[in-house]
Amino acid sequence: MSGLVARLGRPWILWIALAAILAAAGAMQAFGPSHPAMVKADNCAGYGYGPGTDQIRLSLDVEPRKIVDGQTVEAFGSLTQNGCPVAAQSVRIYERRLVSGKPYHSFFRVATTVTDDNGLYHATLAPTAAVQVGALSDGAASNWQVVQVHTRITIGVGRAGGCILNISGGTAPTKPDHKIWVQNHTSSGYSTLFTVHTNSHGQYAHSYHARCTTTYHISSYIGVDSTNVNGRSGTVAVKPRH
Repeated sequence: MSGLVARLGRPWILWIALAAILAAAGAMQAFGPSHPAMVKADNCAGYGYGPGTDQIRLSLDVEPRKIVDGQTVEAFGSLTQNGCPVAAQSVRIYERRLVSGKPYHSFFRVATTVTDDNGLYHATLAPTAAVQVGALSDGAASNWQVVQVHTRITIGVGRAGGCILNISGGTAPTKPDHKIWVQNHTSSGYSTLFTVHTNSHGQYAHSYHARCTTTYHISSYIGVDSTNVNGRSGTVAVKPRH
């Protein structure tokens, strides 16, 4: 095993250590048959899955790498041994939160899937904040991928008399006491009408005295924080009412 670790490098050291910890805690179950079926290709005939065949590779990719909270990410990759696909093998997907770009706490399992006849696997994930994503399968460890998540921010605009616009919205994940920029979009770009802070539930509301003759194209913006990248709401076109 020491020779295998030396050839495969540091990611294997970390993931093999993880496997040992999970096993000791009783959290790791069998990943499938010890000699799973292989794709019936001539150059792969007779390949086993066990001691003496140590060129095991588990790849991982994610798409897209940036989403808005509430959207999903596809995690996918392949499991091979000595260049041959490994079928019917369980693959576990893990996430680890990132705070200010650095790992925070330990990783946790978010999905389990099984390789197909071509050794391919995929799973759908729905992170709500920045995460590292990795995969593990019976001692084979993937590389890490990073997914960034934009804060989702909503906006609603109501017209009151006297050219007052009642503007409100919310954030997901919940962002209490965060600064919100409410902006008007013109051919020259965005200009800020006012700023407001969210309440303890991540919601905001403000009454704005607008120009009665102007048609506004209003959206709300929230900046980057330690766990999420910036977000912008949809745009509402509105003309104040006298």
